Amino acid sequence: MEEEFVLKSNLPVKQVKRCIVAGNEPIYLGKEMECIKTLPCREVYEEISYHPDIQMTYVGNGTIIISPNMYDKYVDMFVDLGFNCLKGKSILKDRYPYDIAYNACIIDKYFIHNLEYSDPVLLQYARKKGYQCLNVNQGYTKCNISIVDNKSIITSDKGIQKELSKYFDVLYINPDENILLGKMNGFIGGSTGLISNDKWAINGNIYNLQEADKVIQFLKKRNIEIVCLNREKIRDIGSIMPIKYV
Repeated sequence: MEEEFVLKSNLPVKQVKRCIVAGNEPIYLGKEMECIKTLPCREVYEEISYHPDIQMTYVGNGTIIISPNMYDKYVDMFVDLGFNCLKGKSILKDRYPYDIAYNACIIDKYFIHNLEYSDPVLLQYARKKGYQCLNVNQGYTKCNISIVDNKSIITSDKGIQKELSKYFDVLYINPDENILLGKMNGFIGGSTGLISNDKWAINGNIYNLQEADKVIQFLKKRNIEIVCLNREKIRDIGSIMPIKYV
């Protein structure tokens, strides 16, 4: 039977047909792909209110853990699409660290987050499934990690670079890169996502990064194609979340 769901979170093995994206952004991934648009979470600050990586975590194999704030708004739609939905316990609020409970990053066998603030349902699920849980100080973990493949990431956070260099090839880029998030700086992880095993999508023109050449070479060495979604400045949209092949 052909695989229906992205088995390993953030790591599609072929071209996906469905992704979760921010509902307030004009994101177009091609006529063959459906963008499932988020609704706003009014309890967090406006700039991140539509961000999927704030509202939920796709843990792989058709299971999504959703914040209580948003669960009732999504559950019927996701169940109709065949997903298993679990309701988290952490209620999102409009200040740090009460907005990071679901902003964990899963790569292959690793669950990466500031574990002190991980939603307990999410953390229990990760441990039950045998993920190796890695603690980082940066609570906006997924925002700060762009996944290239199961062994390679890009980040602008020194703490993430230091901790994850033990497990991955890490490209560090300047945190002052002009990645937009309203009136604040956004992050490289939140502006990107894999839409295939060899296609890394970025919301904007890669050449608007000062360190574009460094990023391009890092991806080229791993045979990853860059897909620029538009010609604008890079914008953090709360990650492009690949979930389904059909």
